[in-house]
This record gives sequence, C-alpha cells and structure tokens, in this order.
Amino acid sequence: MIRRAWNRTAAIATMLLIVGLVLLAALAMGSALDDSANAVDRNSAHLTGDDNGDGRIDEDESGWDCRTMGNHVCGPVPAERRAHH
Repeated sequence: MIRRAWNRTAAIATMLLIVGLVLLAALAMGSALDDSANAVDRNSAHLTGDDNGDGRIDEDESGWDCRTMGNHVCGPVPAERRAHH
C-alpha cells in the first residue's frame, strides 16, 4: 500500500514537472516572438527627421525639437539676457 501511494505520488510529481516544463517552453517561445516583432533594424528603418539616416536624430537635423530634446535650450541667448550676466 505504501509502495502504491509512493508510485502514485511519483507519477503525479513527474506529470506536474512535465506540464511545468511545457509551459515554461511556451512562455519562452512567446517571449522570443515578441522580441523579434519589436526589433528595429537600423539599416532598414528610417526615423522621420533623421536626415543623414544614421538611426538617431541629432541637433542639426530637421527632426530635432529643442523644447523636448537635449538641454532644452533653443537658439542663441538673446542680447538682453547676455547683458545681465
């Protein structure tokens, strides 16, 4: 009787282990598919405003927005502000 209970417990544990491994493999496959769908190929993707096509928008390109990018300073300092410093 103890041997039968032990065999049943071992069978259940083995089945749970197999189910767990199958679920883990399914999650890993799903994660890999998501990563490849969101990947950006720098050679084929073109960002709007990336004038030289290097994969990023630099300060001298048309896509640069000084209000939201870099140090948020737009253009030269006005003469009246320079006089006070």
